[in-house]
This record gives sequence, C-alpha cells and structure tokens, in this order.
Amino acid sequence: MLKECFLVNAYCDTNEKKEVLQNTLKDLKKYNKDIILFSHYPVEEDSTQLTDYTLFDYSNPIMDLKHSATIHWKKYKYYKLNTLYLDYGYAAVQQWKRGLIYAYDLGYDNAYVLNYDLVVKTSENHLKKYDNVILDYGLVKMNDGGKYEPALHMSWCALKLNSYIDKLKEISYKDYYYNSGFGVTENYMYEKLHSDNSIVIPFNEWEKDVITSIKMDTDFTKHYYTREGYKWIIGEEKIWVKNKEIGTNKCLLFLYDIEKDLKVKISIDDKVIHQSTLPSTLEYHLIYLPFEFSKVKEYIGEYKNNKFYDSIKNLKLSINNLEIPKELIRLTPISAIEVANDNI
Repeated sequence: MLKECFLVNAYCDTNEKKEVLQNTLKDLKKYNKDIILFSHYPVEEDSTQLTDYTLFDYSNPIMDLKHSATIHWKKYKYYKLNTLYLDYGYAAVQQWKRGLIYAYDLGYDNAYVLNYDLVVKTSENHLKKYDNVILDYGLVKMNDGGKYEPALHMSWCALKLNSYIDKLKEISYKDYYYNSGFGVTENYMYEKLHSDNSIVIPFNEWEKDVITSIKMDTDFTKHYYTREGYKWIIGEEKIWVKNKEIGTNKCLLFLYDIEKDLKVKISIDDKVIHQSTLPSTLEYHLIYLPFEFSKVKEYIGEYKNNKFYDSIKNLKLSINNLEIPKELIRLTPISAIEVANDNI
C-alpha cells in the first residue's frame, strides 16, 4: 500500500490565522493520511497535537532586495505607481523543498501540498496515472515588458515524491535567484515540477473550487501613502515605450486624490527647496525634486542587505504643516511613478 501524507505550509502570526490553521488540520483528519506541518513561525501546541510531524524553521529566508523583489503597483488615471516589496517567494519555495524532502526521507510515496488556509481536496485518481497534479495559475504576465509564461498555483499540489526528489534538491537561494528571472515564484515552481507525465488542470476548471480563507491585502497605497484628504508617493519617474522600461533619473513627488487644498513644503537640512499651495480642484499634481534619483541615497538613504541606511542629509516633506513620517520617506529608493506606459 502506498504511504501518503499532507504537507501543510504555514506562517500564522495572527490569532485569525492560527484559528484557520487548526480548522484546516481538523478537516484533514477525515482523509486518514498523515499530516506534516511546516512553519516559519512558532506553532502552538493545540496545532502540533493535530499533526504527525511539525517542523519549525526559524530561518524564513528572504531574498536580498538587490537580488529579487516583488512589485506592487496601482493605476491612477494615466499613471502607474510602483513600490518594491521584499520577495517572500523563496521562503515559500524552501518550505516545499524541506518539507517534501523530509517526507521522502520518512518513506512517503505521495504528498499533497497545501496552504494552511485552503479548503481541502485530494486527487488519488490522478496520481494513479500521473506523476503530479498542477493547478494552472493561468498565464502570468511577468512585468509590463515581459512575456507570458505558465505558472503553478501554490495553494495546492499533489506529487509522487520519487519522481521529483532530484528536482527538489536543486532548489537553493542561488538557483532561485538565477532562474526566477523576471517571473514570479509560481513560474519557478512550474519549471521545477512540470514534466511530460504531469496533469495540468486549467485555471477555469478549478478557480471556483479551490478557495483560500485568508485574503492578502496588497493595496500598498492604503497602508503607506494615504493621508487625510490626499494620497502621495515619491519615487523615480519612469516610462514604458515599446516594451522597454526607461528611468528618467528624475525624483518625483506625486500627489493625487486631492480632496482639499494642500500646502506643500520640502526642505533639506532645514533649508526650504520647494513651497507651494495646491487647490483641491487639481485632483493630482507632480513636483520634481531638485536632485537626480541616482543621488537619492545622499538625500534620503539606501537599502543594503534588506536594511535601510539613512543619509547624512535630512529631507523633510510637510503637507498642511504635518510632516510625513521618515519611515515612509524611506520607501523612495524602491518606488517609481510611471508617467507614460503604452502597455497597461
């Protein structure tokens, strides 16, 4: 008889997520398969008691921003606002690698990989004929200038461990860095796990049935750039022309969704370099700062090894006599405003 298990991947840092994890583990019991829980966040005893094995990996490896980052973006009228986020994709990939190798070493034949918040389904019949089951993410457009590539939806997957153990052992920080390219984690994992004997379930056949209960809020403008009566962002001015990104090396303050008159004051080392009053009737407004974006580290600071280092100079942005927190100004080196884009 084949030895099978669930590999549940988790990072439950809130009470809501911890409760969802427990409910998922309880629901898995009805399938009479062993449960391996792999977490990058400490797991409470109430959850470990519902598993056969619980692995806690404190490393939670995050890619250095200079090697890899995810782009969160939002459109506004003719503009596109971008801010880089740390790439947590490799941390998820490492969960798959270490968890599945652990299952293989324990003698399991088949594994069902799922997120902690997934409504659970199995595919025993598929694995009798195929080496693995992949949920097609749909064709992922890697960036505005990129091409479309297939991707594996990482909320659920089923595979025969012996068929993929060598590919799993290839996964490393260096391999992820060189082979994820301009794509996303789901592209990388598709390339690792897709084979001639895979069955790929089209997106439109599973999208209504595979449900995750925790929804990620990726509206970065709401979390960082929304103030009373207006929104704002500082970054490099960029344009896209014929699928090519061009940075103008201009540092730009973009004010938008203006609902009330704004008094803008920008200073460096307490010397005012810009002062203006913007009426609410403008709706949005662009202000170019008097230094090149390549020199932003001299005026604001820079990121090195995922840590921020302040500049010697002190740039302040005040709007209606309220200073924008320095912690938010620090996002400038990893942000951009696309003022022209022929491919969105």
